[in-house]
Amino acid sequence: MYARFVKRILDLLFALLVLPFVALVVAAAAIAIRAEDGGPVFYNAQRMGRNGRPFTMYKLRTMHVNAADIRMPDGSAFSSDTDPRSTNIGRRLRKASIDELPQIINIIKGEMSFIGPRPDDLTEAGLYVPPEQRKLEQRPGISGYAQVYGRNAISWRERLVLDVVYVDNISLALDIRIFFKTFSAVFSQKDVYAQVSEPEGGDGGEERAGGKAGGENRVEGGEEQAGNAPAGNGVAIHSITLAVVAKGESDYLPALLADITAQDYSHWRVEVLLIDSDCGNDVLQRRQMEQFAEGAKDFWRVAILNNPKKTLPAGCNIALAEMGSDALVRIDAHARIPADFLRRCVEVLEEGHDVVGGPRPVVTDATGGWAATLLAAETSVFGASAAGYRREVGARPVNSLFHGAYRREVLQAVGNYDERLHRTEDNDYSQRIRSLGFELYFDPRIHSEQYLRPTFAALLNQKLKNGFWIGRTMWIKPRAVSPMHLVPLTFVLALLACLVWAGVMLRPWSPTSVVTASNLLLTWSPLLALTSVYLLADCLASLQAAFSAHPARIQMLALPLVFLCLHLAYGFGTLSGWLVEYYQGIANGIKSAFDR
Repeated sequence: MYARFVKRILDLLFALLVLPFVALVVAAAAIAIRAEDGGPVFYNAQRMGRNGRPFTMYKLRTMHVNAADIRMPDGSAFSSDTDPRSTNIGRRLRKASIDELPQIINIIKGEMSFIGPRPDDLTEAGLYVPPEQRKLEQRPGISGYAQVYGRNAISWRERLVLDVVYVDNISLALDIRIFFKTFSAVFSQKDVYAQVSEPEGGDGGEERAGGKAGGENRVEGGEEQAGNAPAGNGVAIHSITLAVVAKGESDYLPALLADITAQDYSHWRVEVLLIDSDCGNDVLQRRQMEQFAEGAKDFWRVAILNNPKKTLPAGCNIALAEMGSDALVRIDAHARIPADFLRRCVEVLEEGHDVVGGPRPVVTDATGGWAATLLAAETSVFGASAAGYRREVGARPVNSLFHGAYRREVLQAVGNYDERLHRTEDNDYSQRIRSLGFELYFDPRIHSEQYLRPTFAALLNQKLKNGFWIGRTMWIKPRAVSPMHLVPLTFVLALLACLVWAGVMLRPWSPTSVVTASNLLLTWSPLLALTSVYLLADCLASLQAAFSAHPARIQMLALPLVFLCLHLAYGFGTLSGWLVEYYQGIANGIKSAFDR
């Protein structure tokens, strides 16, 4: 509604309101232009308008008559503060963006808007690739998103990306924000011109349009800007979305939000999606999100979104639906990321990879010997898993990643997360990515951390629930379950089998059963063999974990028991999940039979 009707009405009313004031300024500028060289006051430029319709855009002339048409190697127009084609008065008009004021006539005629993507000339429009052509869905503007968030400090291609971002997110609030930031950009006179390497000379011709807050020049800097296409076969990442799905994370969220603020990757390229699975019921968590959004004005976009279904995969799907960038990173709310995290993700993606990630060790903010013991258990391969993302290993393709960065085209090909899987959605998504021929690439340059559960009870509960959803996933998406996930279940089943065997051999229900030494050996030998092998592995792993800790603590004598409890929780969780899904499947089958 706003983009189709309200925006045009506001443009027309405001244009008629300011027309008398604009006329006075243009008249004074016209006198100065005429007095300098006696040439024409106006320059009428052919530009590409909405829906690909060319139109004549009106400007005050800022260059000498019949100035040469100079182009950059990428085909965009040349601009420089030392451009010899500019007149003295023209250089001043450009810095103040006064040369754009005649375009108010284009607004009244319905060819332009106050806010919108800056129009390109017909030559530049011929260089659009299909995604960039979407900027033509809206009327071009005197000023726009790319002009206030980059101006001429970014390349032409990067401004086209931001133009499409604007088209995808057009709203009254965004237009008001751009309107007021335009004045800030004009008064600061920052990035009116870019630092220019040698351009290519063109044939003589009419004056080219100049660059400013409403500027049209597409000038490459002397060095490649971050996000430009790399030299290799990687496709450039111009923008990235960072999504955080949070539920009851008010203890950890502020630290992560501070890490996001500290990112050294250009903030105006970053979209932050804060997905509230408590839907505002956790007042403190919601306020933390709102405070971040209020202070993060230099980011491209910050959005707080409710997740009514409250589950993690549902929150991930909200992120997929809302993202407007070239790539997506989802970070757990109880995680930490270094300042170079997003930059490293983009760098590795641009090397030609589809999905990238790096080591994600477990850390704790608790102190004391017991916290160190839990950390040692969770850091150990025996206590957690052998997944490469838990520790530093060499760069290589892997089966799964944590805090991965996904190219948009990968996400579009794979589709939504399976919302039936509340804790194994990443396992399934990684398997689907691999099945489509995409690669998950592990690179040690990308680093993040995950907070350990603060208490032993919380850690046991996590293992129990993780195992439960592995069990359910065995029925729902069996290909998402790896053999490593089933090791605790195998141990539990072997333990139960040994106990059943002992019960059968002892036959306590039989009055004629006789207990002999040979019967006892035959009865208990499987259980003794199983527990002996397990206890040996448990003690060796405990020693290794304790000696790897710095420093070792007396509480680490409990590591064998900690490991046993973690394995039993995960294994019994897996068994219970398998049984729940099995009997639910039977119940659903019976219900379907009766429904027919």
